[in-house]
Amino acid sequence: MSLPGTSRGHQRTHPHVLVIGAGVLGASVAYHLGRMGARVTVLEAADRPGQGVSAHSFGWINRVASASSVEDPIFQIREAGLADWPRFISEFPAELPYQHCGALLWRGDAVETEQQAEHFRQLGLPATLVGPDKIAALEPHLAEVPPCAIHAPEEAVVDPVGFVEVLLAASGAEVRAGLRVDFLDTSDERIVGAMTPKGLIKADAVVLACGMGAGPLARTVGVHLPLKIAPAVMITLSAVRQLANGIIVSPDIEMRQAAPGRLLAAESAGDPKVLATQAVGVIEKLFKDPGEIRIASAVVGERPDTENGQLIAVRLEEGLYAAVGHPGFIMAPKVGRVIAEAILEERGVMPLAG
Repeated sequence: MSLPGTSRGHQRTHPHVLVIGAGVLGASVAYHLGRMGARVTVLEAADRPGQGVSAHSFGWINRVASASSVEDPIFQIREAGLADWPRFISEFPAELPYQHCGALLWRGDAVETEQQAEHFRQLGLPATLVGPDKIAALEPHLAEVPPCAIHAPEEAVVDPVGFVEVLLAASGAEVRAGLRVDFLDTSDERIVGAMTPKGLIKADAVVLACGMGAGPLARTVGVHLPLKIAPAVMITLSAVRQLANGIIVSPDIEMRQAAPGRLLAAESAGDPKVLATQAVGVIEKLFKDPGEIRIASAVVGERPDTENGQLIAVRLEEGLYAAVGHPGFIMAPKVGRVIAEAILEERGVMPLAG
């Protein structure tokens, strides 16, 4: 797969762009294109938007969970993506299902937690080491307060499906749910549309934003996307009491209060039923007087990832772009903007770390 040059072209006026996939990246591309004057059609194979891997996201807009080193390209890309969020929030015409709730993180013992806090400090991340009194004030329902924890007050969360729906509503796009794409159509070595069971839908440009489905569609025009599945288990629990104020990451669980009476827990891989049962046990011990905790669902989400861990946001061929990868919610504002700008200016996509 090669990327054409990123030199600026002429500004295209009111093109018709076909976005395949109504998850968070497709919705962001549609929103930014609509804001810039394009006519947008979004195709979604599911019966409504946001029902693919986006529906099984933890919804954490985070800087601290996977911080590595300033030289790491993935860290640089994530930081650039997070830097686009203030611009995105300030210009958005409606209220977003987005909340700064903060996060508390601690490791197996105080020494490990202190070392992690020092690592965050060296990276310049907004996270500080706090003691038992501060921890108890932030999360008063904890049954046992650890000797220290890392408080990251700027961490935020979104309601994944609600976020997608709000973006699409603000985009002005025509959203056609329940319509799959079978293959891409070409003319004179340029992508000109997508074939569906209801016929060909023509467009000036096509964006593949359909997760793991982007690979097979790209192959219909001889393009390889280096995608692999990165499974994640999303556990939804019902709870009779409000237990957590922010995100909690302990040695045993990563969880948050998604809404009154609803908890979310995330795991990287494993048997969903087993992990959900374990999550209930952990939460019952983590909080004092938690009340009854029930498993509502435990679902494996097939997150699209790449061998180098870097999200794909590129022009693949003339008229064909891709916006696929992880972490979709963190990178959505940045990816949506740079893809839209590239389409309108008929050029390659600027690097995400730029």
